[in-house]
Amino acid sequence: MSSSESSDERIANGKDAASASASVIEQLKSNIRKKSSLQPSAASCWKEEYSIYDVLEESIRILEEQNAPEPASSACHLLSFALQSEFTWEDNGFAKLFRLLDDNDNDPLGGLGSKPMPTFEIENFCNMLERRIANEPLQYIIGQWDFHNVVLKICPPCLCPRPETEELVEYAARDIQARIDFINMQKKGKKSTDGERQQKIRVLDVGCGTGAIGIALSNMFTDSEMNDDVKVEIVAIDVVQTAVDLSNENAEFVLREQAQKQYMSILCSADDYTNIEDEGRQKTKNRSIYDFQFDVVVSNPPYIPSKDMETLTSDVVDFEDYYALCGGGDGLDVIRDILRRLPEWTIRQNSCDDDALRLNPVCWMEVDTSHPHLIERLVNEDEFNKINFIEGIKDFGGLDRFVKLETK
Repeated sequence: MSSSESSDERIANGKDAASASASVIEQLKSNIRKKSSLQPSAASCWKEEYSIYDVLEESIRILEEQNAPEPASSACHLLSFALQSEFTWEDNGFAKLFRLLDDNDNDPLGGLGSKPMPTFEIENFCNMLERRIANEPLQYIIGQWDFHNVVLKICPPCLCPRPETEELVEYAARDIQARIDFINMQKKGKKSTDGERQQKIRVLDVGCGTGAIGIALSNMFTDSEMNDDVKVEIVAIDVVQTAVDLSNENAEFVLREQAQKQYMSILCSADDYTNIEDEGRQKTKNRSIYDFQFDVVVSNPPYIPSKDMETLTSDVVDFEDYYALCGGGDGLDVIRDILRRLPEWTIRQNSCDDDALRLNPVCWMEVDTSHPHLIERLVNEDEFNKINFIEGIKDFGGLDRFVKLETK
């Protein structure tokens, strides 16, 4: 059970569990009876008949028979979430159930595998199995997910956070820390004065979705003595109101009292996040004037080329937002918008004070494997002559996945 789950949500989930598919429940019961040589007449009580280990093992078999994605991993994740009487989210029940699968004979969890599973929990579990058989992502079924040492609420149409994006967070974090260190180094030897203003490192997360990237970064750089007088502020933008609301909600849950000081998500596209007026953007009386001056820009934009969308698995294309995945014909539609706005986002307005003593602003993006050399070619064009291509980096799977840019 999630510590972030409200009582109303638990009641709603209980009602959903009560309507779990009878076909999955009966299949699970039938499999366990066959395995244990039990007769149907012995099925008078769930608690007497169905152990946690038997339920786990047979649910994997059902998922395999139905060609559901990652049967063992799925069953362990879903069962650990269903076992509210045994685990909280922080207990890492998923890993414990995997241990049970590998070594049940030696009782690695102190008799957990032989414990009977309560009726309401097995019904809830079977309801989740139904959804997984339909290829729904685990993150949507469970409603939350771990990402870079934080727990985030997850819901459609926002993309499910992925492991490679945690790598993107690490790369951006290194540049944030480098800027903190640089500012602190500049301050050494200078006499501090009372009331000296706190300096800021400003970070922009473009296409925030659940808020995973910005919130993970903010969680790493909460106000503390280690950062001396430097504050890290995160601004996030997205084109979907659900994403803006969800990211702000996640920030409140993860960052607590620091949320309002360190994180803000707003509804805006990369192209519209500008103070420049042009033919397609007429001056209006109530139009927002944005404060930019970002030191680090980070983004996991829609980047899959349209021709490659048909290669994605059904648990992705049938459930996650098409427009959060597809970046147009070559996958670069939103990336071009980012490149176009990047100089404006990162220019320093007050170049005569201490803010001028800064490292050049950088931009980190997660991209398609075809993109690093295309982006390097793009920034050599006159339109993007204020941007330098620094490097392309492979992900942990050896695929070209990240690019680092710098504004001049």
